[in-house]
Amino acid sequence: MRGEILDGRYELVERLGRGGMGQVWAARDTRMHREVAVKLVTALPGIGEHETFLRFRQEIRSAAQLPGRYTVIAHDCGEAVLDDERVLRMVMERLTGRTLYDAVVQERPSWRRAVAWGRQVAAALDAAHRQGTCTGTSSPRTSCSTPRAI
Repeated sequence: MRGEILDGRYELVERLGRGGMGQVWAARDTRMHREVAVKLVTALPGIGEHETFLRFRQEIRSAAQLPGRYTVIAHDCGEAVLDDERVLRMVMERLTGRTLYDAVVQERPSWRRAVAWGRQVAAALDAAHRQGTCTGTSSPRTSCSTPRAI
């Protein structure tokens, strides 16, 4: 998939990770000249395409409504065919930095710093929950330390 261009503008550069619902890629938005992240989702075994895509569309709508202070900003969404398989995509802000897990392991932060980090994570979860979004995949490995947060 590296080098594929989605919707005539999102060039897949490097796979960043793979999770329960799909893959996340570093990508280049050639229209806006910016680095982005693209989450790609295909049908999940045992659930099927229809149910998988319903769930992911809900995730996209929820992400688009979240405030950007401690959450990722969603830019775009759509669908494509890659390797003869239908995929949905969500394009979002590309965060650079380390995961919260890595920050804790590397720094062994003071309790005050740990509490500050916890407050930021709690603020993001609160924003999601106020919109009725269930965030079952939040963890120190999926939370990112960036200059604007943590």
